[in-house]
Amino acid sequence: MNLRTLGIHSLLIMKRLGIGLLVLSGMACEMKEGADTQPPAYVAPAIDTTPIPPPPEPDTFVPPPILAHTPAANPIPIIWEELEPGLAFTEAEASIRANIGDSRVTLLRIDPAHFDFQLVSAKAGDRLPRFAPDWAAKEGLIAVVNAGMYQSDHLTNVGYMKNYDFVNQSRFNKDKAFIAFHPSTESLPPFQLIDRECHDWEKLVEDYQSVSQSIRMIDCNRRNKWGRQQRYWSMVVLCTDNKGRVLFAFTRSPYSVHDFIRILLKFPIGIQQAIYLEGGPEASFYLNHPQKTVAKMGSYETGFFEDDSNDDFWRIPNVIGVRRKKK
Repeated sequence: MNLRTLGIHSLLIMKRLGIGLLVLSGMACEMKEGADTQPPAYVAPAIDTTPIPPPPEPDTFVPPPILAHTPAANPIPIIWEELEPGLAFTEAEASIRANIGDSRVTLLRIDPAHFDFQLVSAKAGDRLPRFAPDWAAKEGLIAVVNAGMYQSDHLTNVGYMKNYDFVNQSRFNKDKAFIAFHPSTESLPPFQLIDRECHDWEKLVEDYQSVSQSIRMIDCNRRNKWGRQQRYWSMVVLCTDNKGRVLFAFTRSPYSVHDFIRILLKFPIGIQQAIYLEGGPEASFYLNHPQKTVAKMGSYETGFFEDDSNDDFWRIPNVIGVRRKKK
C-alpha cells in the first residue's frame, strides 16, 4: 500500500466512522548503551549573539470558499447525443451556478428495453473494491456508477442490498427508496425506483432479484425531499423519467442535495424520481462506449475533502453497471 493509498484509506475511515482527525502524541525514549559506559562530559554551547529578526507578518487569512450558488442567466438547451438505440449522453448547464468547477451535469439516459442492468458487489467475489473503469473491464459493462454508500468495512452497503441469492446487507434502514431491477415476473417493469411511502415496498423488494436501498431525493410525486443545508459535495444520482428510462446523473461541481434536486427537476427531460448514490471523491461515473468514453470522479465534500483537486477514481465496492440485452 503506497502513501497515497494510505492517505485515502485514512480519509475514508474518518468519513465512515465520523471520528474526526486523530492527534498523534510523540513519546521520547532513552537508550542505555550499558552499565559501564560513561556519559560524555558536558560542553556548554557557544552563545550566539546575532540579533533575532522580528517574525514575518502572518499570511493574509483566506477563508474556505463559500458556495453561494447563483441562478444561471441563460442555461444552454439540452442536446442529446444518441450513442445507439436506447442510449444517449449529454452534458447540460445547471440552472444554479456553483463557484467551484464548471456547473455542468453529466447525464446518461438508458432505455431498459435495450439494456440490462447489473448489480456487482466485491463482497460476493474476491472482496476487493475496484476503480469504476476496472469494474467495467472485469464485468464487461458499458457504464458504471456507485450502487450506494458503504460502511466502514468498505464492502457492505449502508442499506439493504441483494442480488439474486447473494445478500450484501440484510438489514433495512430508514432510507425511503430502493433501486430495483430483474423482476421475477413479466408483469412488473424491468427497472423501478420503489418509494416506501407510495408503493407496497415490502412485496416489491421480494418481487425483484436485484435491489439496493439508499436515500430518496425525488419522491413518486416529483417532490424535493431534502431540506436546505450549508453542506455541498460532488455527487452521482440515479433517476427515472416519465417514459420508464433510467438516467445516471453526475456533478463534479459541489451542490447541496436540495439544490441539485432543483437543478434536475428544472431540466426539460421528464425526471420523475431520483435516489442518492454517493458524494464527494468516491462519486464515480464511467462510460466506455465505442462512440464515447467519459471518466468522471467527484472531489469536493464539506467537512471531508474541501477542495477540487481530486483527479483519480477511488476504489468502490458496489456498482450498478449497464450491458446490452442479449438478443
